[in-house]
Amino acid sequence: MERVHLTARRHALAVHHVTVQHLGERLCVGLDLEVDGALTLGEAHEIASRLEAAIRGELGADVEVETHIEPLQVETLIGSDAEPARVAEVAASLAALAAETGPITDVHSVRVRETGQGFVVTYHCRADPALTVEAVHEAVDEIERRFRRDHGRVIRVVGHTEPPRALS
Repeated sequence: MERVHLTARRHALAVHHVTVQHLGERLCVGLDLEVDGALTLGEAHEIASRLEAAIRGELGADVEVETHIEPLQVETLIGSDAEPARVAEVAASLAALAAETGPITDVHSVRVRETGQGFVVTYHCRADPALTVEAVHEAVDEIERRFRRDHGRVIRVVGHTEPPRALS
């Protein structure tokens, strides 16, 4: 998997959700490729084909490579800070969801920004430093899913997880 990421970086491309499967003697790679959303499908497919060829060059000519093309999500949104009452409501909701879902604690540094497209919510929280990144990511994703279900017009939720502060 690391070699797939390195190959993409050498071509200045962003990839995620890389899956490598061994099917008997055959190696199969699947990945999501992020490209400028303004590109035509033909242009994006050409980029994907070059990356697929480079991956085969790195891993072997008989490697099966499947690429899912996605628009790169880089937006600059015009917005403003939400009213303090809205921020307090969001903070309380996030804290309650964290308490319900498990290992996430101490929701703090909540920010809510209003844009023409909807709300952008960012927050910090804490989790046991011995937990795996996968477990923490799952918990934060679950909080986001439930938050979006309960609150309309949310376009982005960013949860920044950190270990508890050391006691002095």
